[in-house]
Amino acid sequence: MSIPIIIICFNNYKYVQNMIEQINRIQPNYKTDIIIMNNSSDDPSTLKYLKKIRLYYRVIDRDNNGPWISPDRNTDLYNELPDKFILTDPDLELNAKLPTYFIEQMVTLSDKHQIGKLGFAISIEDRDKMYPGNYMLGCSIHDWEYQYWANRINDRNYELYDAPIDTTFALINKKYWCNWSVRMAGNFTCKHLPFYIENPIMTIEEEYKYYSKSKHSTIYKVFKPYFDEKYIVIDDDESPDKYRIEKRA
Repeated sequence: MSIPIIIICFNNYKYVQNMIEQINRIQPNYKTDIIIMNNSSDDPSTLKYLKKIRLYYRVIDRDNNGPWISPDRNTDLYNELPDKFILTDPDLELNAKLPTYFIEQMVTLSDKHQIGKLGFAISIEDRDKMYPGNYMLGCSIHDWEYQYWANRINDRNYELYDAPIDTTFALINKKYWCNWSVRMAGNFTCKHLPFYIENPIMTIEEEYKYYSKSKHSTIYKVFKPYFDEKYIVIDDDESPDKYRIEKRA
């Protein structure tokens, strides 16, 4: 069974690199299924990385039409892909207990319950380590994500929840596209790394640079107030494009 794994890339090569490493560590046989969807990245470091990995992985360069692949978004790519494929953001920490052949299990479960989109639940543990503040509609990150843990599905083998899923290691099953979406918890639960103050992949300087160019991001709304409270940006008088970041006293 070969299921394409589409990893979304936009100026965030460190996350992409980490996702590829995680997948290959869990199941090396999935390596040939990995495809990078480059949504018009213009960050020099990301472009350099993509040039390097083209020797080993398929990289699809596209206009930035968003991260979705569906009948009405990035439709040409949707039509090109087989009946089942994985679509994921790269900024996830996969579960250390994820089964070796986890995609095969997802495929079986998707067919069993006729699920259009089946993806990983996002952990809401370590609440105190998440960015505080208003994330969505007056809710903190934890409180917003909590709603997706409300409607458990009766399945004796897996911990499943009836909840919308976007691009969190989501298995797309075209046969049931118009049906429901389900999140897998238990050993399939993952962490969304940008939710956390301590980020093991990106430094505070890298996060500042990234979010300064991605102010539409929902994470920017919690990152920016925290950053402004804890850090100060000092411009370089001799070069307006350069600066350094220091912790506030």
